[in-house]
Amino acid sequence: MRKGDNMNVERLKSGKYRIRQMKDGKKYSVTIDHKPTKYEAEQLIEEISSIGNYSLKSACDLYISSKSNVLSPSSIRVYKQIVSQIDPTFAKKELTDINTQNLQFEINRFASTHSAKSTHDFSGFIMSVLNFYGRIIKSPKLPQNERKIPYIPTEEEIKMILEEIKGTE
Repeated sequence: MRKGDNMNVERLKSGKYRIRQMKDGKKYSVTIDHKPTKYEAEQLIEEISSIGNYSLKSACDLYISSKSNVLSPSSIRVYKQIVSQIDPTFAKKELTDINTQNLQFEINRFASTHSAKSTHDFSGFIMSVLNFYGRIIKSPKLPQNERKIPYIPTEEEIKMILEEIKGTE
């Protein structure tokens, strides 16, 4: 570690630990479930600083291939479809440049043409990829699920149905 590259480990209200370090003029942050040793903290920061070269699209593709033997073919197909729906400009962003604000804009763009469920799936996949590569960011705001109102037939429709089935088992 170079002089001036101070590492900070702090305990969060949630009980998790956040490791922060300024390295080569960039800020890096990792959140984990347990108090890290100094060596572990250095390794985590080193790992996260090396992923900065991955674009979101590359990270998504690597994520899918890393899970190819444990996911069903339909899940892989859905994940690839989600990757194809990411805005090309956003897909080119390096993982370290993705934050809650620009992710929220991408989710908002996607939600304008897709259902709430599709938007939740889209966001969940991107968050999983970011978490897989150690980029822990706050979840974006998602649209409310649409409440399905069941169809209730009218009295006339019920009478028609009963007339149709009259005399049958």
